[in-house]
Amino acid sequence: MRKMFFAFPIILLFSCMEKHSTPDTFLIPEDLHGHFAVVYGQKCGVEPTTENGRRILRIPDCGVLVIQPDFEEGIIDHEYYFVDVNGNRTKINVVDDIGKASQYPGVYLMSTNTVNGENPDGSRIANTQLVTYNDFVVVRKGDVIDTVGIYDDHSFDAVVDSVVKACR
Repeated sequence: MRKMFFAFPIILLFSCMEKHSTPDTFLIPEDLHGHFAVVYGQKCGVEPTTENGRRILRIPDCGVLVIQPDFEEGIIDHEYYFVDVNGNRTKINVVDDIGKASQYPGVYLMSTNTVNGENPDGSRIANTQLVTYNDFVVVRKGDVIDTVGIYDDHSFDAVVDSVVKACR
């Protein structure tokens, strides 16, 4: 019993040392379907505003938001909202299991990707200038999701690449 009592403070100490990423609130156009992305660490990107200690990420209609802050590793704290034309927010779920219809509508964080892009002149970007982005998908009731193919969507990489190229 004494050993367990001693172990608890150590476990608590290590759990407090885990790194948390910046809390993010995603504002998503209410009519957006499918993929959207946040591209990190681009000088040409926007500097997100902050509300109540949370970074506000306003996803544009094209589905690709380019921001200046670098990608952060750590425990994530995301909130998602659909936003109508009047700016009204409707909170939506974090989808942690693509097969659970009770979580819809919601947002599923698919992956963090790093891709080579091109400079505006068509030359390849140096490895130190790779494009890092989080890939998300808006999931609505009735959507048919191919859980095998959803992770291999190279066409969305091309969309991200073209938006970053235009930004630069």
